[in-house]
Amino acid sequence: MNTGMAAKMSAHPITGFVNVTKIEINPSIEQINVSLGEGMNIGGTLGYMVNKNIGFEFGISHLFGGKTNAQEWETSGTFNSSFSSSMTRFNPGFIIASGFKKINPYAKFGIILGSGEINYGVKQVKDGDIMLLNLQLNGGTAFGLSTSVGALFSMNRSMSFFAEITSNNLSYSPTRGAYTVVTYNETDILSQLTVKEKEIEFVNSYEPKNYRNDSMPTLALKERYPFGSLGLNLGLKYGF
Repeated sequence: MNTGMAAKMSAHPITGFVNVTKIEINPSIEQINVSLGEGMNIGGTLGYMVNKNIGFEFGISHLFGGKTNAQEWETSGTFNSSFSSSMTRFNPGFIIASGFKKINPYAKFGIILGSGEINYGVKQVKDGDIMLLNLQLNGGTAFGLSTSVGALFSMNRSMSFFAEITSNNLSYSPTRGAYTVVTYNETDILSQLTVKEKEIEFVNSYEPKNYRNDSMPTLALKERYPFGSLGLNLGLKYGF
């Protein structure tokens, strides 16, 4: 069992996600680099050591991602937006350990398969009117690589404490999206929208001229979102 915190790594821009300062004549635009892999994670791992130096493991963890905010000042109001995430990750890996008894340094290498969710929230204030939106993106599988270095500290014959630094190189491309919140001046208008207006299907390519009726999701191109992170994990290991 383990828990830890992760900081963003390999962050990059997301189209249209920027800060715009309130300067009437010459506004300043700042690009925001985002990685949705930062946040808190909890998990557990089952492993098997072939000998004292080589082993295999299978880990499961859940990421509670942090929130990244942006703000744009407009002539008649503001446009605030945010990205947040969560993801369940499956992590089979290979272990190389020193085999020492009291303090046992090790390194781990593995792949990551993830099932996640991204929430894009918007609050737009324009001429005193307030629009709130939340677009939830999911579907598809995230794929990446992980590496860890750490050490086991023996407490007794069956229990050890461990601390490790983990690097995850991961990206995620959702296959569908749906608005879960649409309000205008505190009035819920989500139920008034057609399927075409409130749902999105993300694809590799499409022809804009192809007709989509109101009962079909809108088509849009897939976009990859970064989930890279660098974190510290602490936990307990039980041996049999």
